[in-house]
Amino acid sequence: MPTSWMKKRLVKSEFRTVPIPSGYQLYNLADDPGERIDLSSQNPERVEAMKKLYTEWRSEMADPISGKKAR
Repeated sequence: MPTSWMKKRLVKSEFRTVPIPSGYQLYNLADDPGERIDLSSQNPERVEAMKKLYTEWRSEMADPISGKKAR
């Protein structure tokens, strides 16, 4: 069963964030479809923006079991 940090992947445009225990990795799927080059240290502002988008989206979603909104 995946842990909560593993569920927080986000794809926006050609970029994808992948959570890891120590933070997030960032990949450009157009240039690196195999996700081998982590761009997070070169683009921390993109990582933060994508994390914010995920948090905003998740706050609007209801729990699939209880139907209650996430907090």
